[in-house]
Amino acid sequence: MRSLWVAVFLFACNGNKGDSKSPPKPTTPLPAGSAGSAGSAGSAGSAAPDSACKVRADRLDKRMHELAAATPGFMPVLSDLHAPDAAAGKPFDARGFVIAVAHDGTVYTSGAKLATAKDVHDFLQMQGTEASEAVGLAGGSFHDAKFPLYIWADKDAKAGAVAAVVAAASAASDHYALRLVVAGKAGAPTAAAPPPAAAAKLPANDPDATKFLVDQLKSAMGECKPLVFALTTYPTKGTPDKQAEILLEDIPAGLLECGCKIPDADTFEWGMGEWLGSWAPALAWVDMPKLAKGDARPLSKLVK
Repeated sequence: MRSLWVAVFLFACNGNKGDSKSPPKPTTPLPAGSAGSAGSAGSAGSAAPDSACKVRADRLDKRMHELAAATPGFMPVLSDLHAPDAAAGKPFDARGFVIAVAHDGTVYTSGAKLATAKDVHDFLQMQGTEASEAVGLAGGSFHDAKFPLYIWADKDAKAGAVAAVVAAASAASDHYALRLVVAGKAGAPTAAAPPPAAAAKLPANDPDATKFLVDQLKSAMGECKPLVFALTTYPTKGTPDKQAEILLEDIPAGLLECGCKIPDADTFEWGMGEWLGSWAPALAWVDMPKLAKGDARPLSKLVK
């Protein structure tokens, strides 16, 4: 759902601009020599970026790779969700789909709230079908395709509420490998510096947080076509790992191609970090424990 937000907002902003050659509004320059400076390159794509832009793009590249490795996938923004502790928590070895269950049992995915059990089922059915079709089109086996489905549930959520999501996933598709997200021990990835004013305004929960991030990214990157193209095409890749590959490769490269000459490079850098989960706590995963529908015990009582 978050990827749909991106496509809708960015196409609405840029879809009718044709082949305009107008250069984007330049970033307000920082002091000469600063790593955060947008540099002095010419219009987008017309000149090699200066050293300050290269520093910025390299920093963004490093941060995005660290975040992609430290998070299970594209996550819903939920500031008050605390995963249970588990001694056997493992680092993420593959990106997958993420479904969150809040302490009150409300279910979220990135950019949306899934209000009913049918909504959960239909969403997971759509995602599983599209991902398996993408594998088949790429030459893989449609029938054997498997994707991690991470359930990120609050430690105080009723076990029965999590069990209901597990049941919906099993009924929706046989392409999911179910995993439970738990609290992790790894330190936070490298922080972006300095955080822009927008950081203090990020809403605490989806879908408002995703809409805010889309608006910030759209304004911050202006008409830098390589960035627009990357953000409007990555959702079409079907699987979370392939989607991430597009962003990790094309976003830093696109920023360089535009010579960092975008309206607000600081906010764009921050926004891409938030998009990949820089706001989230350290997390890990364990195999999904057996859970029973109707079990009113908190999830933390069943996870070791």
